[in-house]
Amino acid sequence: MSDYKITLGENKATIEGGMRLKGPSSYDEPFNDIIDGVKGGDYCIDISDLEFLNSSGISKIARLVIMANINKNTLTLVVGKHSWQEKICRSLKMINKDLIVVKR
Repeated sequence: MSDYKITLGENKATIEGGMRLKGPSSYDEPFNDIIDGVKGGDYCIDISDLEFLNSSGISKIARLVIMANINKNTLTLVVGKHSWQEKICRSLKMINKDLIVVKR
């Protein structure tokens, strides 16, 4: 299940579909532009229409949260109705208390 789409906008990325890539390094290329965005300033990642993300992808999101914290940038995570999204947000808020979570 690797039927996903990443749409980039100004200071924003939207990830839709399902991401089940083979391992952590498989997420490097799809996330390169998102990493640059998070390093560059305040950024928003919308995963509200992301139906599935495996543990390697969740780790990549966690690294983005840490990166935003290190760079003192605000990161907003837009989530939807999927229960796994709410669960990871609780953990991500422990990593970066300034993470903004918006439910859509």
